[in-house]
Amino acid sequence: MVVTDMLCSMVSDGSQESLKKRKFFNVMADDVETVSAFLCNKILSSTDQSPKIRWLTKPRMVAKIAMAPFNKRNFFD
Repeated sequence: MVVTDMLCSMVSDGSQESLKKRKFFNVMADDVETVSAFLCNKILSSTDQSPKIRWLTKPRMVAKIAMAPFNKRNFFD
């Protein structure tokens, strides 16, 4: 998941639902620069015709959830 302007606009109102979404995205999402660098390297280094490239794998999701109390991120300020 990538934090974009569209995502920020989806959670911009102050409703309870938006606050829940912000909390989720702050744990799981990453900024565009980080993800795009990873994807570009994988695409350029691939020799397959249709490579399967995944940024947010299951182990990475588990690690993000486990580290969430220690990594305070806020993409929406």
